[in-house]
Amino acid sequence: MASYRGFEGYVLKILILMCAATLTLFAHSYEAAAQEGQSAGRIFGEVTDSETSAPLFGASVNIVDTQKGAIANENGEYMIDHVLPGTYNLRFSMIGYKTLIRTNIVVSPGRSAEVAVKLTPEPIQVESVTVKARESYFETDPEAEVSGRTINTQEIINAPGAFMDIQRVVQVLPSVVSGADQLNEIIVRGGNYGENLFVMDGIEIPNPNHFAIQGAGGGPISLLRSEFIQDVSFIAGAFPAKYGDKASSVMDISLRRGNRKSILTDIDMSMAGLGVMSEGPVSQNGSFLFSARKSFLDLIIANTGLTAIPRYYNLQCKLTYGFGGKHTLLWNSVYGADSIRIKPGEEEEEDEDDHVSQQTDLAITGLTLKSALTENLYSEAVLSFVRNNWDTDVWEEGKTRSEAYYNNRSIESETNLKYDLTWYLGRHELSGGFSLKNSHFDHDVFAEQDTVFTYDTSFATAEEDTINGIYKIYPAWRDEKKVNTLKSAAYAQVRLRPTERLSLRLGGRYEHIEYTGDDNISPRVGARYTLRDNLWLNAAYGVHYQSPPYLILTANDKNKSLKNYYTNQFVIGTEWLPRPEMRITVEGYTKRYRDIPVQRSWMTPDPWDSYEGEFVNGAKGHSEGIEFYLHRKMSTSYMYILSYSFYRAWFEDPRTGKDRPWDFDHKNVFTFSTAKRWNLMNSGWYKGIRDNRWFKMFFWILPIGDEVMVSSKWRYAGGHPYTKPVYLREYHSWIVPSDTPYNTHRVPAYHRLDLRIDSRFYFKNWSFVSYIDIMNLYNRDNIWDYSYDEYGVTDSVSQFSTLPVGGFYIEF
Repeated sequence: MASYRGFEGYVLKILILMCAATLTLFAHSYEAAAQEGQSAGRIFGEVTDSETSAPLFGASVNIVDTQKGAIANENGEYMIDHVLPGTYNLRFSMIGYKTLIRTNIVVSPGRSAEVAVKLTPEPIQVESVTVKARESYFETDPEAEVSGRTINTQEIINAPGAFMDIQRVVQVLPSVVSGADQLNEIIVRGGNYGENLFVMDGIEIPNPNHFAIQGAGGGPISLLRSEFIQDVSFIAGAFPAKYGDKASSVMDISLRRGNRKSILTDIDMSMAGLGVMSEGPVSQNGSFLFSARKSFLDLIIANTGLTAIPRYYNLQCKLTYGFGGKHTLLWNSVYGADSIRIKPGEEEEEDEDDHVSQQTDLAITGLTLKSALTENLYSEAVLSFVRNNWDTDVWEEGKTRSEAYYNNRSIESETNLKYDLTWYLGRHELSGGFSLKNSHFDHDVFAEQDTVFTYDTSFATAEEDTINGIYKIYPAWRDEKKVNTLKSAAYAQVRLRPTERLSLRLGGRYEHIEYTGDDNISPRVGARYTLRDNLWLNAAYGVHYQSPPYLILTANDKNKSLKNYYTNQFVIGTEWLPRPEMRITVEGYTKRYRDIPVQRSWMTPDPWDSYEGEFVNGAKGHSEGIEFYLHRKMSTSYMYILSYSFYRAWFEDPRTGKDRPWDFDHKNVFTFSTAKRWNLMNSGWYKGIRDNRWFKMFFWILPIGDEVMVSSKWRYAGGHPYTKPVYLREYHSWIVPSDTPYNTHRVPAYHRLDLRIDSRFYFKNWSFVSYIDIMNLYNRDNIWDYSYDEYGVTDSVSQFSTLPVGGFYIEF
């Protein structure tokens, strides 16, 4: 059975030995550190208005279930000193705003924990008197009436089976499914690869991953460090006019600023590699964040002769500087490089006689200036540069790399200038902006001539067949083109509050791509009506255009005439907060696809057709579904999420005009995730064993600690459809005959259980966290696809088997 399981067991043993050798060094300092007691820490940050970003002078900040608290100053800043190490909940409140409680705030010995929040105005009045602000554990995105979720750093770090990867974390939502386990691609509501927009502090990023899939939005390993993230706003459909050039969803990532009080350092090691992170102040008005990480499995296995091991490293930094309290300048930079080399026999893939060499890298840099121009006028200006590079060769055994039958030398870059302006007019809001993006893509892709032979099939097996002629020759194909083109966009939007209970969003977006000459206008509207003080009715509609991937645009000269494809989306639903820590949403949606670019050969009944990379806007489809989402925050010591989606996704078969199931038509998707935290520092039995010598030597591998969190996730998805081809032995080829409907078969249903255990230890001036994250705990053989070899043999392609990933990090 073909799979991606590789060297998991071998690698795991090596990792355990490395961790043991490294962490034994720390065990010698355990006893002294524990005897000396622990240094107190502090919590600080700022409180701002979620709509205007204005500082909230006088906002109250309290640690839940304690007497400790603070009041925000004229800059919205607060500080709570002398906080004992532990995990806390913080309550933020102010008259005229919804009270917010942020959970899982970790205070380590001698360290400052920064927590910045945005409070939502609470305009509801009852009998001409403003009611007492409601209390909620859920932060809301004012840009999203429907399908919006906000996720904070700690929720990303502790998510089971996600490996601290934000793209994998959002797969707990009912609107999101994934591709294969090996990728973190976000596929939303019957959509496809590459339909999610990534924004980081205003910088648009095509694909923030190592080994990025060209033209898509996923990869196996995220480049972005989760500890940098302040919060993530994810909108799964009908998003506002501010966002464009994507058909399905938006992930807007806000990075936190570095600590402004002291220099802090973290060291971490896991199967993902060895990393270091540092942060601290820059003069009185600025701060920095810096991170570096490198894989090390290649260094360990280098002498074994095995080379199919991913090698990668990445760097990330952020500088924040304030000017006079009215302007804040952010500079973000990310760089990552990776490579992999596969030799025949090292991977159980379809083509076992091929050598594969792949190298990719990604560079991101950008300046973001946030300004309060007046009391009611705010702006954000972004100047950014993003570049992706791919270098791939595939060649047969017995030949050299210079004789590769396929290679890809591609560089794709975008230089983008964006400007957004927001004007607050009492209860109403007017906003607009523009984007000028210079896109450069330099493609040099080659595939050598391919020949379909005819065979003498009089032998007993296909392996014995001999070639007796040629049926068809596909000529060599080359995509060699350099393009500089301009993408421009502008939008305008107004938010109206005609009554205390009703909020309306009316907007539109214009987009133009110079290379194809395509112009698009996209209307976007949304509404939110308050039925009760904890119950809302929401609706939104939008048209969302997306330009074809750059690689498609240059694959054939005729592709220059391709139009942008688009979706019409309508979403309606309710949101209910039965308790401050619990949120329940139910949403229904329809989504229509038009002008999807597909290969011209896909449009004809002849399975042997080839048009040398030519695409046409020849496909359309639609999806519709209903989603249920229940989330209980960790207001006490436990949390849980339950989500369910029932949907159908179809496309129109261009050969027959009939609807067929689309590739990601799973029908039913169910997820249950839960977590439980224990504070053992005051437990008598724990104090007794903590003083034992064996515990001091081996604490770092034990599933207990001063604080322990156990989390799990179970995910079920109906089997996705696929088209089963027919084997023609006389050609040693598999084809889909013209009378065979697409996607008539389905792979078996997918389900898996993930488990994560985090153990945290507090010492005098530092803390230690170990974790084990196990994907597919009961080793379900989830089939992703099937492979078909030239001798007529079919095999299954499996997803991850049981995959444990352990590691630790040290904070000081």
